[in-house]
Amino acid sequence: MEYFIFIILAAASLQSAIKLSLLPRIFRYAVPALAVMPLFVMQKRISAVNMQHISAYLNDGNNLVDLCTLVVIQELLALGVGISLLREVELEQKRHYWKYAALLPSLLMPAAALYLQATAFNYLTRYSFTALTFWIAGGYTFLIAVAAEITAVVRRTRLERIASALNASGLLLMLAVFLPVVATCRISNAQSTAVSMRDLLIIAAAIVSVLFITVISYLIKTIMEKRYKS
Repeated sequence: MEYFIFIILAAASLQSAIKLSLLPRIFRYAVPALAVMPLFVMQKRISAVNMQHISAYLNDGNNLVDLCTLVVIQELLALGVGISLLREVELEQKRHYWKYAALLPSLLMPAAALYLQATAFNYLTRYSFTALTFWIAGGYTFLIAVAAEITAVVRRTRLERIASALNASGLLLMLAVFLPVVATCRISNAQSTAVSMRDLLIIAAAIVSVLFITVISYLIKTIMEKRYKS
């Protein structure tokens, strides 16, 4: 179970870096720096957590479901608001600047940094908690910023970055929908042949997510075609 939580945290961090490539360079460093601030606030509490507590948390399927639910809610809202913002920008309509919140990274970034901090506290016992906190905070910020810079270099145009961010959001959304199913073996290794309401809701969420991303992709293509024709 712990590997699935690690996967969703790593995917959320990578998706956040790709989204940050759409922002000015200062935000590519400032946003990750703000995301690791909880490490300093929670340092004393995290230092009291041992690996048994961490393993118990990571092996609890309910925690994976909670994290994935947060991802699904944020990404669906971000995709909906993001397509509206894209329409306003590309068609040169009046902008509602609050919609730029759609470009904010995943809310799981602080959770990923805290996970690294707790793991470092338990394995790198030769170093002080304060030193490890600074190293984890600086290293995580650096990696996210570098990934955002690489994305900006590889995907040079704004349209290419938007497409990359959309693809990353779609993949993260799919992971958030299907990882709880795989982790609990509710499809391939179910003990009962009956289909529960939870299974139906998960399948329905997956179908809606695919349709939602397809519609957004079509709208982006339509908006860009209208802009180039005008």
